[in-house]
Amino acid sequence: MEKKIIIELHDVSPFYKNELLNILRMLYEHGIKKFSILLTPNFKGRYRLDKDNSFKDLIKCSKQEIILHGLYHEGKFSLRHILATNREGEFADLSKEETRRRIVEGNKILKNCGIDTHFFVAPAWINNKYLEKILTEQKFKGIGNRWSIKIFNKKKIFSPIITLSNRNILSFLSKKSAKTLIKLYKNFETIRFAIHMQDANDSEKIILWKELIEQTEKRRLISYEDLTSES
Repeated sequence: MEKKIIIELHDVSPFYKNELLNILRMLYEHGIKKFSILLTPNFKGRYRLDKDNSFKDLIKCSKQEIILHGLYHEGKFSLRHILATNREGEFADLSKEETRRRIVEGNKILKNCGIDTHFFVAPAWINNKYLEKILTEQKFKGIGNRWSIKIFNKKKIFSPIITLSNRNILSFLSKKSAKTLIKLYKNFETIRFAIHMQDANDSEKIILWKELIEQTEKRRLISYEDLTSES
């Protein structure tokens, strides 16, 4: 069994331009030439991709897979999801109409920038009951969840995430547990690293990501699109 890995860059937007540059530098220094960019087209309703030409050009020049990652990456406070997110579960409680509007608008902004996307990952991996049907209607190929990637009309691929939290005590715990998770996941065919833009502002996290990348260097780097062709 060939072992694979998807490296995902989460929360990418003009708001995190410097953070993205630092993370890209880290990846390139470690020979990572294939990764997926999870792009938020209008971060917090104030940082539109199509209003920042230099950032737009940076994304296009990277020639990496683009995944739609919400529209605003901002949601309401929810006790139900308090352990998963701090007001970032954008799609948690949206109506069917609002879910569709955000998917369509996000995709439209990307298309206006000359960027195509075929996959979706909800902020904080929190979906709602309308999301998959609407994505299918909008011709998306699949969706990434916390424990799997679902290729619509084909199959669900078990693919656990390793990520580092940016929320106080959870940040400490995630840093302590990351290497343990690598050992637990070592026999799984496909795993994913979710590197968030805020990680770039924590030197301990950058060092840890470098170590985790080195520990998985024998895995083949793949994309969501690769899973589609292989499924």
